Amino acid sequence: MVGSARAPRGAGRAAGAAILCICILLGASGSAPGSAAAPASSAAPATPAPRAASSAPAAPAAPAVGAAPGTAAAALATIAADYWRHELDDDLYTRMREGLPIERLPDLSPEYAEKDAAWGRTLRERLARIDEAALAHGDWLTLALLRHEAEESIAAPAAYWYIFLATPYDAPFGGVHTALGACKLASPADLAGYLRLLHAYSAMAEQLRRHLEGQAARGILMPKPEVDTVAAMLRAYARPPRESALAVSADRLQGIDAAAAAEFRQATGRIIADEIDPALLRLADELAGDYRRRAPDRIGIGQYPGGDAAYRARSSGCRAAWPRCGASSASRARHASSISACAAIRGSSPAPPRRWPNA
Repeated sequence: MVGSARAPRGAGRAAGAAILCICILLGASGSAPGSAAAPASSAAPATPAPRAASSAPAAPAAPAVGAAPGTAAAALATIAADYWRHELDDDLYTRMREGLPIERLPDLSPEYAEKDAAWGRTLRERLARIDEAALAHGDWLTLALLRHEAEESIAAPAAYWYIFLATPYDAPFGGVHTALGACKLASPADLAGYLRLLHAYSAMAEQLRRHLEGQAARGILMPKPEVDTVAAMLRAYARPPRESALAVSADRLQGIDAAAAAEFRQATGRIIADEIDPALLRLADELAGDYRRRAPDRIGIGQYPGGDAAYRARSSGCRAAWPRCGASSASRARHASSISACAAIRGSSPAPPRRWPNA
């Protein structure tokens, strides 16, 4: 199966790992992204999921620019800073890691994949204007990583129907549960925001169902062993309100008026019982029924219509993101290892080549 291609940015993967690698590598090279405002053409794509009403703390700033204005390194630093702001605004896992409030849940729709692809094309166009030959090696690595991120986003629509978003390794549930469990609940606005996120959770489950329906209409169904795993996972998440991972314990509501806290907990219970659990169980039942009877016994993307072409496009797109490097063999090997680790965290496939073209 094709690896996650950034279409489901929040679909259970550590989507902020690549930018973390950028920051680490930049810290070693002395070049750091700047904090210039992003141009209108690179604005983050909007998603339909609801936002919380609580006021957000200031977003963590990107490190200061370490290159002279007007240089290739300075232009790259501005782009890297814009990318970082895009991640802060758009990615659940990055916001959670940076301690920012969770305002919406992952958007798993094909429309979002198209919006993310448009962002990727803008990013790629901006990167193409960088004078690569004028960059130090550390900045070249940042350029390569950003190119990779752009290609991931651009590839998202084509890969969208070949990614099984409901599987344990791509589903958003684990990350969403962690994020909701860390939500600050200290004011009436926080409580209202949490309830909106619970409503969005059931909408997210419906997006998964529509994705599976769209795949089936295209002759793409999960293998039977995977169907059984996913159905069991969904049923495990559909717990009574008091046992649900989405329930809020009393100790999280300290400082909230007792009557308001009781009303809030009752409201969370109603949403879990009336919206979330039925949506999860409906999806599990559909998978265990006619879907499973039609599902293939074999695994592998090549068995699906267009699967071979999708795999080749995905693989060649990844290789294209890693051009020549003029550094020493030892330096190339060291940074290739770092980049490979980053790609492994993100689930990118395939990893960059083990041997650079001019090694």
